[in-house]
Amino acid sequence: MSGDGLDGSGRIPLVLPRAPSSGEWSALVEGIWASGRLTNDGPVLRRFEAALHKDLGWDNVAATSSGTMALQLACRALQLDGEVITSAFTFPATLQALRWNGLVPVLADVEPRWLTLDPASAAALVTPRTCAIVAVHTFGHPADVAALQSVASRYGLALVYDAAPAVGVRVDGVPVTAFGDASAVSFHATKVMHTVEGGAVCTPHDDAAEAVRRLRNFGLGESGGAEEYGTNAKMNELQAAVGLSLLRTLDAEVAGRAQAAAVYRELLKDMSSVRLLWPADTVSGNHAYAVARLRAGTTALADKVSVFLDHHGVDSRRYFSHRYRSQGAICPNPTPVADAAAEDVLCLPLWGDIPLATVERVGGLVAEAAA
Repeated sequence: MSGDGLDGSGRIPLVLPRAPSSGEWSALVEGIWASGRLTNDGPVLRRFEAALHKDLGWDNVAATSSGTMALQLACRALQLDGEVITSAFTFPATLQALRWNGLVPVLADVEPRWLTLDPASAAALVTPRTCAIVAVHTFGHPADVAALQSVASRYGLALVYDAAPAVGVRVDGVPVTAFGDASAVSFHATKVMHTVEGGAVCTPHDDAAEAVRRLRNFGLGESGGAEEYGTNAKMNELQAAVGLSLLRTLDAEVAGRAQAAAVYRELLKDMSSVRLLWPADTVSGNHAYAVARLRAGTTALADKVSVFLDHHGVDSRRYFSHRYRSQGAICPNPTPVADAAAEDVLCLPLWGDIPLATVERVGGLVAEAAA
C-alpha cells in the first residue's frame, strides 16, 4: 500500500472493516475446531449474545445470519399482518423484509435533520389496516423514539426499529435497542462492529425473543416439531467469534470514527453547499457513516461530487439515491424531504483507523467539487 491507496488498489475505499485481534481470534477458532461444534446455537454464539447483553445493555438478544433476517424474523415473531408504515428513505432490505412477510409497506416522509421517520407523517397514514410502524435509525441516527412510541400507543400499533447501523448508539444514556417492541441490528462487514455477515434481534418481550430463536432454526421447538414459517437464519460459531473479538474494540472504533468525522466537519463548516449529519446533543452516536448533504440552492450536487471523487481515486456512496416504491410499497402522500435526500446525500470514506491526512484530502476534494 502507498500514499492514500489504503485498500491496496491505489484508491481510498469507503470503509475498511476492522480485523479481530489475531491472538484472541486464533484462540477462539482453535477452540471451535476442537469442540467440533461449528454452528447450531454453539457455545461461542451464546457467549457473544451474553456479551451484547452485558456490554451494550441489550435485552433478549437473538443473533441471526444477517440484519435483513433479523428484521424478517422480528416481524414474524410479533405476528404482524397487514400494512406497515415505514420510511420513504431507506435501504431496500427494509422493504424486502416486510414483503417477505406478506406485509404491505406504506411509505411516510422523513424529518429533515437526520432523515429518520417523521412521526407526524407516519400518524397521517394510519388506517384500520395498519398493524405496525417500522422506523429506521437512518445512518445510525436515532429516530424520534418518544414521538413514535406516542403514535404507536395511540393507535395500538407494534413499533419495530430497523436499527441496522445503530450498534452502540444511546439516547439519553439508554441503548437505542431499548425502545419499541423489537430492534433489528446488522453486523455486516461495513458496519461499526461486524461478524462479517450477521445481525441480531433485540426485544423487551421474552416470548418474541424465544420465537426468533425458534424461527432462526427452522422453527424447531423442544418437541422437535417445526413451525410453518421457520427458516435457516442461524449465526455460526466463526461469525460469533469475530463478533466476540470485535466487540471489545467497539469503543476504539467509534472514537476513531468520531475524530475523523470531526475533521470533516471542521474542513467543510464554511461551505454553504455542504451539510454534514451530526448526532443530536442527547445522542451518543457511533458515526456509522460520514453523511454529507450537497446542494447549492435548488441544485443537488451529490452526483457531481461523487464523480469528481471517483476521478481522484476516492470511493463514495450515493446511499438510497433511488426510491424503492416498486417493491410492493404504496406511497399515499407526497414525501418531499425524502425526495430531496435521495438527490443530495453522499457518504464519504470513514472507518476507525482512517488516517487524518486521508480525511483532509477527501474533505478538500469535496470542497473543491462543491464550490
